Amino acid sequence: MTRNYIGTPNYNEGGAWKAIDNDVFVFSNVMIQATRTSAELATDPKTASGFFMRSFMANILPKLLMLACAGGLFGLKAKDIMDGQSEYDKTNFTIIPMGWDENGKGIVLRIPVDDTGRLLSSIVWKAGEFARKGNLTKPEQILSLGAGYIPSVTPLWTAMGDWLGYFQGRNPYDTFRGRLAIDDTSWKAGGVVRLKKMVQYSLSTVGVANFKTYDTSNQSTTEAVITNVPIISKMFKVSDYGKTEQLNEIKSDIIQKRANDTLQKRSLIEKSVDTYKDGEQSISRRLEIERKLKEDLLGKPPYTSADKTKGSLAVKQFRISLMRGKVENDVNSLISATSNQEKLEILQVMRKQRGDDEVKKIIFDLQKEKILSQDLVRDYNLSTRKK
Repeated sequence: MTRNYIGTPNYNEGGAWKAIDNDVFVFSNVMIQATRTSAELATDPKTASGFFMRSFMANILPKLLMLACAGGLFGLKAKDIMDGQSEYDKTNFTIIPMGWDENGKGIVLRIPVDDTGRLLSSIVWKAGEFARKGNLTKPEQILSLGAGYIPSVTPLWTAMGDWLGYFQGRNPYDTFRGRLAIDDTSWKAGGVVRLKKMVQYSLSTVGVANFKTYDTSNQSTTEAVITNVPIISKMFKVSDYGKTEQLNEIKSDIIQKRANDTLQKRSLIEKSVDTYKDGEQSISRRLEIERKLKEDLLGKPPYTSADKTKGSLAVKQFRISLMRGKVENDVNSLISATSNQEKLEILQVMRKQRGDDEVKKIIFDLQKEKILSQDLVRDYNLSTRKK
């Protein structure tokens, strides 16, 4: 009873490949034995009722209380602290709000959960969040239920893969926490700043030290103490990253909507170009197709000022596509650009890809439709002479 069912799983059990498995997938045998033990307890008539009662009390009930807290049942202050915690922590730990630090970040007690319990509690949390919000804003998180339940590759191999991606210009992805390893600002800064954050992340990954890869310059005294004092750093956490996740989620939804709108517009323009080519090519018919393009894109009039601008832009892209004989994504991006600086940068990229003569033809066509200004063309010509 003590060896197999109480405390640490019996890691002495295992098959012939145990040593190799455990080296490649760190602590995998402990997790395998824990799962086997849980399955035995859950199916044995003598222990099943006790197992499920314990699972409810230790894993499911705490998540239900966390959901109630996130929904505001324990007051707005407790809800604010819960909202400030990352989705990773709320999924994989039992979180108890404790208060705030000097900067207004929430302080929580993080209680770890055994592997089997983590999977059960994760499912409860995700299902509860779906029921509470009415939609699943991040469907991909379903695949990360109970992150860490499945044994991970030895950290050294993970770190080597992260560095390979880093040297190829990719920001490593922290799969356990569901976010990029290096914050966006530091990554864009590049140079020593980016390298320093990468070194910190790698050392944290292999367990040499516990670093944060976000900006720590504005840490309060309380957060600095909790973050750096052994034992306490594992029990408590100071964070408001959950609010950043919420903002990123909103931003992601907006970007997704824009992308879908762009694809829809591109499809409608291609369809309109094909329709015009297949029939009588007259001004009256072209105007009728342009009117239909606007209605397909925006619906029936009347239109708002923003809708009129959007419709006018689509018509310009349609006319240029007719003039050039096909729909070209880079040309449409040039037409959609909102500033001369952005248009100038697109033209310079197009010059490298298409050549100077081809870009001059494109500029000539766009000037016919009054899409490019004389000032922009002058700036482009000056930039090509300098190079």
